[in-house]
Amino acid sequence: MSSLEAKIAALLAKAENTTHPAEAEVFMAKAEELMLKHGIERANLDAKRPGQKREDIVTVRITIKNGHGYAAAMATIAHYLAPSFSVRSLQTILHDGGRVVWFIGHQSDVEKAETLANSLTEQSRKQALAWWKTEGKDTHPYYTDNEAYLARREFIYAFASGARSRLEETRNRVVEEAETGTALVLVERSALVDSWIDDNMETSKGRRTSRRRGSFAAATAGKQAGRDAVTPKAIR
Repeated sequence: MSSLEAKIAALLAKAENTTHPAEAEVFMAKAEELMLKHGIERANLDAKRPGQKREDIVTVRITIKNGHGYAAAMATIAHYLAPSFSVRSLQTILHDGGRVVWFIGHQSDVEKAETLANSLTEQSRKQALAWWKTEGKDTHPYYTDNEAYLARREFIYAFASGARSRLEETRNRVVEEAETGTALVLVERSALVDSWIDDNMETSKGRRTSRRRGSFAAATAGKQAGRDAVTPKAIR
């Protein structure tokens, strides 16, 4: 593990384990910024060496167990963060409702996306449970068990949306601060991935997502949690 990878891993671990939301937000934001900056620097370096062998394009499989029925929602987190790393994502639905998310992209980009996806999906599950035990149950005291489940699932979908917004904002800022021509380099890098997929994989259009029921309170809380990416206090 390189010193950068070790630093990112340490920041993610701190974000996942602290009970102080403000600290967790700082740790998560710094980890994502380091990932994005390193990825963009690597892309610019590769673009300046046209005669040399480019970084390999790889595929990585992330299996999300269905557990308590949140696999589809947690898979959305992986899909939403992939574009910020110039990575493409595909999905397979397992017989038990679990999901397999495939990341396709340049190796260093895929590694970063996978690391972040694993961290955020775990954080989303913990936060959904913690939210329901506190604010959620207070907001919806008469919810049935199924309605409570739907509210927690809605929280995770909204968490995914909030995380995507934060990542996009960070990526845009990092690109603006980078050297001239970086935006074009990233477009070309993504085009190489698309070309590889066309040449090496058979893909089909995904099924339209059915309308889901949930809770406005869950969606509001989840989206903010996704932006902050903070770990809740220990669930009692």
